[in-house]
Order: sequence, then structure tokens, then C-alpha cells
Amino acid sequence: MKLTAVIAALLAVATFGAVEAAPVKENQGQLHTPLSGNPHFTRNANASINEANGDNIDPSNYSTMSAKNIVSLKFSDERPDVILRTIGVRASAVDIPEEAKPILKESRTRALTEEEKTRLISLFYVDREQLLEEVKLAGRQPAVPGGGDLTEEKGTGPYPKLYDTLAWDQATRKAVLEKYGRFHVNSGDDGTDIDEVMTIVSGGPFRWGFTLQDGVTVRFQVENVGLDDPAVRVSYHGLGMHAGMMDPKQGVMVAFGHGAKVFTMRYDAPGIPHAELLGTNPWVDFSGDMPRVLDHAN
Repeated sequence: MKLTAVIAALLAVATFGAVEAAPVKENQGQLHTPLSGNPHFTRNANASINEANGDNIDPSNYSTMSAKNIVSLKFSDERPDVILRTIGVRASAVDIPEEAKPILKESRTRALTEEEKTRLISLFYVDREQLLEEVKLAGRQPAVPGGGDLTEEKGTGPYPKLYDTLAWDQATRKAVLEKYGRFHVNSGDDGTDIDEVMTIVSGGPFRWGFTLQDGVTVRFQVENVGLDDPAVRVSYHGLGMHAGMMDPKQGVMVAFGHGAKVFTMRYDAPGIPHAELLGTNPWVDFSGDMPRVLDHAN
């Protein structure tokens, strides 16, 4: 099947186990320590926000995790390190509210109920002020002054959404990787950008692909958020070329998007730097029956 036909079919697929909820802002997870940098290190809890965003980086502020790394980076040209802020991407740790922990424990072994999903969205709700702060700390300007609307992909309902990968069957997993796992951009029909905030609250790995200014692609990975770990929040923008490689057997992610009222995923966008990468991903092998995320870029 031609790529254009595959893409057309995938665009008709809806929200893949996502649930939407009205804004409820109680016991929200609080913004905590930023994460950035070396594939083998995560940032010490005492490291400053300015350092994590790329100012005055000091390698002594990195410490090896005692059990496992949560966040890692890999690059298609195998360079050792990069500061994500240079492309408007930011990762930070978020405290998990105590009220969320019983639900997250259940999420390790079974699919969540609709009531549990709605509750988690309320506990990890990100209000307008917090969303704008995420944009600022990533070194970006808001896609729409003041933050705009809570956006929606055309025909799929508005954000926020929750993705529970343990609820997905094989057909859904394949469709998700085929759709989101290819480099794309998100924008309104008039070209308006969106800002995206994803919070991994359980499980993993969750992976993203981003494109650097020189065309090198980076694979950003949240390995596994355990019951005793902080959540990991990732902020980026829709017109920054990206791919979402969501293939964990078990994982829960709360997703926010704001800016343009409605957006479309685009695999063809003239004028975007390195547009030849759109619709592809060197970090995913699409040749088999099931797309496979790679440890090294093709």
C-alpha cells in the first residue's frame, strides 16, 4: 500500500484508547525538577531550572540513578549530547499526587476504567498559567498569544486526553505507530501552531523523535515511570517536526494541547526545515507486519 494511502487511512483512526474530561483542577501534580542532557544521566534534584534549560551546564550536576535511568537521548549521528531547549523542547519531573498512586498501581496490571481515567486527568490537570509557563521554560513563545484554545485534532474531540496502552490490542498498536511514529507537524488550516504537553505518569518506554536544526534526528525516551518515580512531563510545539513512538506494553500518559482551535497532522508541509523527513522516521522500521522502534537510526 502506498504511504499516502496508509496515511489517509490512519488519519481516520480516532483517539486510540483515549478519554476526554472536563477541566477539574484539584490536587494537581506540581512542577518539579527539570531533566535534560546526557543519555546515561538524569538531573540531580538540586540542579537549577536555568541549568536544565541549557544555561551554564555543569556535568557535576548530573548523578547516576541508583536503580535505572528514566530519561535518555540518542542521536542519528551518534553525537554524545544536546540541549533540547535549542529546539524548543523541555522535559521536567512532576510530583505524583498521593491520590493518584492507587490508580497508577492498578494501571500496571489492567486497563483503567473510564472513571479512573477521568480522575487521573483531574489530578494531572495543567491550567492555562501552567501551560504558558511550560512554553516559556522551553524557550518558546506561545503558539497563540495568551495560550489560545484547548485544541483538538480534527474530528477526535478536544484535549485533555489520557492514553492507556495496556488497553490497546495489536491492531491499535500498529495503527498508533504508523500514524504518530512518522515525523509530522501539527497546525491549523491557517497555519496556526499548537503547543503540546505530555505527562507520562506510569510505565513506558515512551519515545519521541525530534529534528535538530542541522537535520540530525534525536530519539528522546522516557524509559519507565515506576510507582516510586516522579512523572515526566514533555513540552514541545506542533510545527516543530516530531514523531511519537508510543509502543509500551503498559503505560499511561496525560496529554494537553492548546493554541489553534483545531489542528491537522501533516506529513507534507512545504517550507518546514528538513521537510524531506516528513512521513518517515529513521528510528522506526516500518517494513514488517508491526512497526519496530530501533536502538540505532537507519
